Amino acid sequence: MAKKYQPSNGTEGTAFIEKNCMQCAFLDPDPDGERQCETLADTMVFNAMDEEYPPEWTYTAEGKPTCTKRQPWNWEAHGEPEMPTYDPDQLKMF
Repeated sequence: MAKKYQPSNGTEGTAFIEKNCMQCAFLDPDPDGERQCETLADTMVFNAMDEEYPPEWTYTAEGKPTCTKRQPWNWEAHGEPEMPTYDPDQLKMF
């Protein structure tokens, strides 16, 4: 069984999610969208030592962290993902 990958801190986790999850067909960019990745959610709930921790977050043969479930978003077939709309009265900081 391959060694499971769990980021050592929030910065490493954010970088991994940006690289592997944010362009994946299993994750909707809208947090309220229909496609939400159970693998990503489970990595937030369980520890890598837990039986329930997803085996998809693992290491490549070269020792780099990866998600074996990742399916790149097919831009040609699906177009731009629909981004959430915001209330025009919402306070903007920038």
